[in-house]
Amino acid sequence: MKKIARAFIFIRTKGFYVFVRESIDRIVDNYYEMYFNVDTKGYVHIEDLEIDHHESIGYGTVYYRYMINALSNLEVDTANSTLLDFGCGKGRV
Repeated sequence: MKKIARAFIFIRTKGFYVFVRESIDRIVDNYYEMYFNVDTKGYVHIEDLEIDHHESIGYGTVYYRYMINALSNLEVDTANSTLLDFGCGKGRV
């Protein structure tokens, strides 16, 4: 019941279009998580990361849609290039 109440609050504050877009992004993310057999989605609060530094922030992922769009727009010779991920936390670029 809390999820339904949160959905109505989200629609009321951000609008129906944003709610639908967010829902689609979450569905797509769940598909990719199952396809790649990984668990990278969600948000991890700074307290749960056990990091004690004043500049630290929590861990949150970028939707696969945005990541795929950004990477596909790069003009890179993929056959001769390497993507170096500087450790975002759970393995998603």
